[in-house]
Amino acid sequence: MKRLLPIQSTLPVAPTRFRWLIQALLWSIGGLLLITLAYQIPARHTVQVGLNDAAYAQGFNDPTNRWGVLDPSSDTSASFRWSRDQSFLIFPQIGLPATATLRWRALPQPGEPPPTVRVLLNGAQELGAFPATGEWETHTFTLQGGLLKANDLFLELRTEPALNVDAQLRGVQVDRATLATSGWPVLPYPAQLVYGTAAIVFGTALARRRSRQLGIALAITLAFLLLYRLQLTPYPLLKLPPLLALVLGAIVAVRAIPLLGEQARARLLTALALGGAAIWLGWLLLTARDHVTLSVPGVERDFPVFATRAVALLCSAGETACVLRADGFYQLGYPLLLWLMEPLTGMNAFLAGRLLAALAALLLLLATWLLGRAIYPRDRRHGGALLALAILALSPLVVQYALYVGTDMPFAALWIAGLAALLAPRDLTPTRAALAGLLCGLAFLIRHPGLVLLPFGWIVLTVLYDAPAGSRRWLDRVPWRLGGWLTLGWLLAVAPQLAVNVADTGSPFYSQQAKNIWLAVYGNTDFSGRWNEAANDVSLREIVLADPPRFFGNWWRNLQAFIGTGAEDTREFGTAIGLRLLGFPANWLALIGLGIWIWRGDRRQRLLAFGSALYVLGVCVGFVLPRFFLPLAPVWALAAVTPILWLTDAITRRLEGWRLSLSRAHVLAALGLVLVALLFGGPSVGARYVLDHQPPDVVAVVQTLLPRLQPADRVLFALPAGDPLINASALAHHRSPTDQSTAQYVVWSAQAGAQPPPTQGREPLATFGPYTIFVLE
Repeated sequence: MKRLLPIQSTLPVAPTRFRWLIQALLWSIGGLLLITLAYQIPARHTVQVGLNDAAYAQGFNDPTNRWGVLDPSSDTSASFRWSRDQSFLIFPQIGLPATATLRWRALPQPGEPPPTVRVLLNGAQELGAFPATGEWETHTFTLQGGLLKANDLFLELRTEPALNVDAQLRGVQVDRATLATSGWPVLPYPAQLVYGTAAIVFGTALARRRSRQLGIALAITLAFLLLYRLQLTPYPLLKLPPLLALVLGAIVAVRAIPLLGEQARARLLTALALGGAAIWLGWLLLTARDHVTLSVPGVERDFPVFATRAVALLCSAGETACVLRADGFYQLGYPLLLWLMEPLTGMNAFLAGRLLAALAALLLLLATWLLGRAIYPRDRRHGGALLALAILALSPLVVQYALYVGTDMPFAALWIAGLAALLAPRDLTPTRAALAGLLCGLAFLIRHPGLVLLPFGWIVLTVLYDAPAGSRRWLDRVPWRLGGWLTLGWLLAVAPQLAVNVADTGSPFYSQQAKNIWLAVYGNTDFSGRWNEAANDVSLREIVLADPPRFFGNWWRNLQAFIGTGAEDTREFGTAIGLRLLGFPANWLALIGLGIWIWRGDRRQRLLAFGSALYVLGVCVGFVLPRFFLPLAPVWALAAVTPILWLTDAITRRLEGWRLSLSRAHVLAALGLVLVALLFGGPSVGARYVLDHQPPDVVAVVQTLLPRLQPADRVLFALPAGDPLINASALAHHRSPTDQSTAQYVVWSAQAGAQPPPTQGREPLATFGPYTIFVLE
């Protein structure tokens, strides 16, 4: 072990038990002083917007006059960028006090008033509002706030109105921006002190000699100063301080954690998994605050149906808006969950669905982690399960559906939870079998395909639990006792659905899902144009026998779409849904891992592969969308770890041949961190897709009213039927009855007809597209 990294010298040993802690504290103080001293050097960043602004400009239009061709309508030969309605200039946190200077010009269209430009610091503190003059103008601002921001600072330019010219939103021309320190001593930003100090502590922990430790500390300080705080190049590394701390901390972890004892390492990896899942949930809930209405087009179009049913548990005479009623297309499980969650969200079904999706996503992660602890080799099960959890949490698809309201994430979470309850225990007791049946039944209560889990559960029990000694008949191999408890738990979960179906239709497994298969086979999946060409109660037998080649041809094409279409797909871009469940390269690792499971996996791994194949075959009968395969994402994440484990063994053997004393745990940790780094941008991709597809006018209404409303305030919605603001937005619980006497605000849409009487003669608070907001005194 002599060639192990010098972190060993700082690990606790009996004679000098606290030496590593004392050394870390001393370098913390030294690092704090070094970064503080680096902050005392004056700094200045001058940005030629449109020329050397790649690290600074965000949300602007493409540069004008940048590539040697002048735009005759720009009225200048200098390079610049047109701002949009919201544009941002991002700078390093160089210290306070500081001054910022911006130079812009407005070119209003004939007959249009000049715009007003508002400048905000970090999107919160308004620095000024300026009516544009039509000439080049320079404005200087003193910056004194934003000290607690986690990284960088930004100046936001909001232009009202921004004109639509040639399919571009244009605000003002911006050609120069400057940020400079304006006094001494310079007050450092706390976040940069933390990042810099952490990087120095981690970096010095990797060296044994004092001279090398000092050299590392000085190198980190110079990197912070030259590559981040000072404008040595036109492209400062804005993410350098936190990235440096993370990378060096990860290297320390890779070297130190495998040196711990087995039990201590298991406890630490368990804490990392649970803590990481909690942090991910916190980030998700914060991100979900910007999800304020339905994201369209997409799965959320179905949500108003569930919100309407969640109004009441039992149906009154002649009413169908309740939870406990038979529906051939939608099970009662999701409306029931909304009804149970609504008291926590002020009786707002949309907010209840948003919270439910986040909690279901947490269940998805934890169930995957528990399953991973059961299917990997004993000496690597904790590390493998942690890596599978990270791969799943960083999937854009998982984050996307953790934000969407709808049945997708709850169904996927209960599906994998049912599989984990079946496969994770090494000894399945009757109680655990009943719990597994309960979870499998809850999946069926959310969606009809959950029915598959019951027979699959019987298969799992038959494969995993051996027959009694001396038994020869096939029937003797079936674990009847455990299967009975599994079925009992399943029946308890689905009893409400079966009872409602029998009471309303006379059929316990009432379903009209065959209509969706008809639409795929014969209706070209055209909901708007061909849905009404077949009765809702069309049968699967009728669909198959009417044209068997057409039915099986649709099935085969859907299988190709999941696995990956070939040259026979003459469209510009083919389809491979199976590769979209995880980010790259985890998606390809998952396919390799599934092959390894089938080839050399144990019984649990082969059962997971077999169950996934059955699920794909069943779903492909109708039409396919990526969200239908969300329950497979956890299995893909688990499979993606298997090639990493194989590669770990191969590298370890090769290193032993080179006489390098790196353990298997060291190699696994290093490979896992590289994979996580490659996937790290996935959550932001998924979140942005959901948030960017919300109707901007609806979002503007919600963002305008929500900060003004008290819990008891009410809003009168004078809107057309089906408008998402009414029952599918973050404002829905403030809805006032038709009597406007209880309302403090009115939201009126011109599409709803005449303006409501109480708003006539009043100045609107704001107007966004068809929506106008009024304040009632």
